[in-house]
Amino acid sequence: MAEYLPIDRLLTTEARASLDPAAQLRAWYGAAGLTAASVADELEVGRPFLSRVLNGVRPMPRDKAERLEKLTSIPASLWETRSVGDG
Repeated sequence: MAEYLPIDRLLTTEARASLDPAAQLRAWYGAAGLTAASVADELEVGRPFLSRVLNGVRPMPRDKAERLEKLTSIPASLWETRSVGDG
């Protein structure tokens, strides 16, 4: 896994508190100069899967949330409390 700056080094606490985990992840990879495709590669998932997670269609699997936490410092527990639509 590549080394990237954690979310708390890229966004203020106040900014993070106002965002759901998907918005935090988008802000993180944008600030880090990455793409959704590169994040999907890091998580070992396809880009369409990550897109469905980010758009609230699918839940974030626990193992992927934990991997993201190590990569970004976005707490894995935030994904557990996120509402997921019917798709």
